[in-house]
Amino acid sequence: MNNSGTKVSKDINVYYAIFAGRKDVMHIHFQYTNIMLQLGLVTEVHVWDFTNGNTADYDYLTSFIRDTTLHGYRLFEKPSSQTIANQAQRASYLWYSFYEHYMNNKKYRREDILIKADDDIVYIHMSSFQAFVERVWNSNGSNVHFPNIINNDVGFVVQYDRVAYGASELRKWMAYYTDDPHQFKFKRLFKDFYDKFELSSVSPITSWKDGVYTRGDFGYDMHRVFLRNPSRYLHQLHISKLPRLVPFNKRISINMYAAKFDVIRAVYKLFLEEHCCEDEGFLGAYPTLTHNSHIIHVEFVVSHLAFGPQYNDQRIGQVRSEYEDIAALFTEEYGRRKSLVSYNLLSTNN
Repeated sequence: MNNSGTKVSKDINVYYAIFAGRKDVMHIHFQYTNIMLQLGLVTEVHVWDFTNGNTADYDYLTSFIRDTTLHGYRLFEKPSSQTIANQAQRASYLWYSFYEHYMNNKKYRREDILIKADDDIVYIHMSSFQAFVERVWNSNGSNVHFPNIINNDVGFVVQYDRVAYGASELRKWMAYYTDDPHQFKFKRLFKDFYDKFELSSVSPITSWKDGVYTRGDFGYDMHRVFLRNPSRYLHQLHISKLPRLVPFNKRISINMYAAKFDVIRAVYKLFLEEHCCEDEGFLGAYPTLTHNSHIIHVEFVVSHLAFGPQYNDQRIGQVRSEYEDIAALFTEEYGRRKSLVSYNLLSTNN
């Protein structure tokens, strides 16, 4: 793609797939996917209904898809039954249909790109989106590519080394996890493979017992560092002399990732046929199994609102409201300009 948002090649398709459904976050996420479709940054947005019986959320998704005037949205509903091998093992696996679809559907060509996103992605740095897609498309290995995710343990380590201004929260949490009693060696954790592969041993780099996913105060602090001055935060990443592509060989929360379809099919086949059905643990072990490191793209920033236990912190609702305001402002500016606007227009200090 070039700066106007047009594709490198008309033969390359980009499919953006969302594990959907909570309407309180999807209405934020859809503002970004609307612009992706309008600018031609993605070919289709696939909305996977994993509301799992929540009527209000399901009604929101179906009404949005029915009423949108944009071409490119597709709703995928979870099938009522699976005609698959080992059905007894997998019938209760909510997300099987997602993986099976992209593994087997011949519509998608090997050079096309799939981007998978959780529904609670509440900010996407759109000015870096097309560069992220280009780098994925130009990659030659079998790596899985990740954005720099706010409120994510791996993203936290990447951000700590690069976001210097006013980041007392980052320093606090780095000390918490590297001092006693944890003493985690993050540089080694990024580099080393697992000694052996068992899904039960593929733990987060900040541990199961006291990992960041359990800490609402961690999530709140990570969002505060970003929301205090988003444009300056992004500028710090841009001017950093540290590498912009960071290899990583351990478990990472799969809030968003991307790969070309030849890689996606190989990864999903290995997962469904040999290591089903804990997707995040499997993907964390993927570098150990194949010696293909994950790649984190430092300058492409997205915000993941919260892990389940973090919702116990009531301040998460405040954070969501601030992301709602940013998305609304971005949509308003896009409506006036019909192009990607400077992120400076979205700074909460302006």
